[in-house]
This record gives sequence, C-alpha cells and structure tokens, in this order.
Amino acid sequence: MHVRPATRADIYDVGTLADVTFQDDAFWRSLTPGMYDYPNDRTRFYRLRTRGRAVMEGGCVSLVVVTDEQDADWSGREKLAGYAFWQRQGTSEQARKWQREPWGARLNRALLWAEMQYERYVVNRAMDFKIWDEVMTMFAALKAPLVAEHWHTLVLGVAPQYRRRGAGRLLLDWGLQRAREEGVPVLLEATPQGVPLYEKAGFKRVLAVRARQFPSFVSTNMIWEPEGREGDWLTAAMVQQCRDGLREAPVVEVVSG
Repeated sequence: MHVRPATRADIYDVGTLADVTFQDDAFWRSLTPGMYDYPNDRTRFYRLRTRGRAVMEGGCVSLVVVTDEQDADWSGREKLAGYAFWQRQGTSEQARKWQREPWGARLNRALLWAEMQYERYVVNRAMDFKIWDEVMTMFAALKAPLVAEHWHTLVLGVAPQYRRRGAGRLLLDWGLQRAREEGVPVLLEATPQGVPLYEKAGFKRVLAVRARQFPSFVSTNMIWEPEGREGDWLTAAMVQQCRDGLREAPVVEVVSG
C-alpha cells in the first residue's frame, strides 16, 4: 500500500468509506437513528461532508492510501484502503504554503452549503441534526488551538478489511514527516479506539473530555512533538490553558488530564 493525494474522482469513494468506517461505532450510530431504515440518506450525508472537507476554508490536504502490487491480495487494480484530511495551522510562510486554496473553492463551499441545507431540512431521514449540531459544538471546543503553528489531523479512517495492516500508520506518518521537517507539533482529537494507534506513534495525551449528553463518548486531545523537542509544547501551562478553554464549552466536561 502507498499514500497519494486524493483526486476529485476519489472523493465520492472516500465519502462512502467515511460512512462505512464509523458504522460499527455506537456513538456515531446514535447520530443517525434512521440509518437502517434510510441507509442511502446517511451515506449521501457523509459524501457531502467529505466534499466539504476537500474545499474547506484555510486549505486542506486530502490523502488516500491505496493497494498496490506489493500487497498479497493485489488484483491488478488499486483499492481504497483509507483516507485522511490534514490541515496546517498558523501564519508562518511554511503554513501559508499549505493554506492556498484550489481554484473555485469558495464557490464550491457556497454551493455545498446550499446543498447541505436542502439535505438537512428537506430530504434526509437518517440523521438527527439536533444531536449532530451539539456534537459539532463539542468538537469545535476541542479544536481550539493550543499552539499557533501546528499540523492538525482532522480525520483519519481505514476500511474495516484493511485495519491492522499499516494503512492508518501510513496516513499518519505523512503528517508526522511534514511536522518533523517544519519543526512543529501535531494535534488531534482521538476516539477511544484511536488512542492506542496514536500513542504507538509517539502521541501524548493532553486531556480527555466527554459530551454531557453522551457520557459514554470520550474524546482525547493528543499531541505529537518532533524528536528532540519533547516538552517544548506539552507543558502544565498548556494543559491548564486547554482546561480553562473547555470551561466555556457547556456541552463537554473534562474527564482527565
């Protein structure tokens, strides 16, 4: 398997995979109470979300990991094994290089906004958008920048049949290498299932929070620091800053950290 940039032709399949990736997660299933009665509505929604990430404001690096001739089950045609969306935060020259948006991104965002409103208020029967909005408020609180210059893993998903085969690590290593070259940390929010993968890659926990409305769902803020610079960013002051910021978010409570 190898990592390559996602193309426009990949986005449809990435959206489908985003739906499949999280179908076995009880928390994400709770957001789509009608998923079994209206499975096409849920899949269509995730495809829309994926298209939105690809043209999000501030630029986004869209990656896929695909099979190749080195894989034992190679069929002569590459198959999508996983995907990731990365974003470079900051105002430095290095950051601005990654923040350049593709031509037409602003127009695409406007068109997608209109399409999403139609999806929400007219046609989608699978999603509970009231719960969805509360969850998105929680994630917005978690993503408050702890350090100015950093790479952020927006989302990383692997197809069930390719898990534990290194696909997720390939996608993660892409961002770690960029951060290593630029001398900046990587931040992300991990589900309980994702924490072991990230810790194995050298990430450290900052703190864990849970949604007040969904106490069984815990999300962990994590940070990776370049080799030789461990402790430059992950400090007691940083953890306290994170805790103080989350105090203003009524939808979450700190579990640990």
